[in-house]
Amino acid sequence: MDEPVDLMEVQNYFPQYIRNIYDSYYKNMELYEKLSMHFKAGLSGMNDSWRNALYFTELLHKYEPTVATTEILGNFSTYNLNFLIRKLNSLNEKFLLEDSTVYYLIKRRNEAYSDRPPDREFAKLVELWEYNVKGKN
Repeated sequence: MDEPVDLMEVQNYFPQYIRNIYDSYYKNMELYEKLSMHFKAGLSGMNDSWRNALYFTELLHKYEPTVATTEILGNFSTYNLNFLIRKLNSLNEKFLLEDSTVYYLIKRRNEAYSDRPPDREFAKLVELWEYNVKGKN
């Protein structure tokens, strides 16, 4: 898949799930509509929109998981975080992430690579990041 998962478009393509999705996301539906606009703008070539989409995704990720995520959608917000980070990196666009998001991504990466030998370079980067986070507090 070469696009982010757009909750508004999911409802257009799968109308049978509109009620389930609405029940899970009605409090944040306006934010998902704005996120959808940023996705569409990014896909049409407006690179700044990818950064805004990342920040909206990062915010909305805090409200996961929902019933719709566990029963219908899957972990689309993590997919979108990864998609947007890779997209921005490929465009050489600068962006910032909250510490909680970085921690979450490190945790997910470590779970995914648990059966592989340790990556020393990655471990050093994590250690440096943790040191910097402790320095902020």
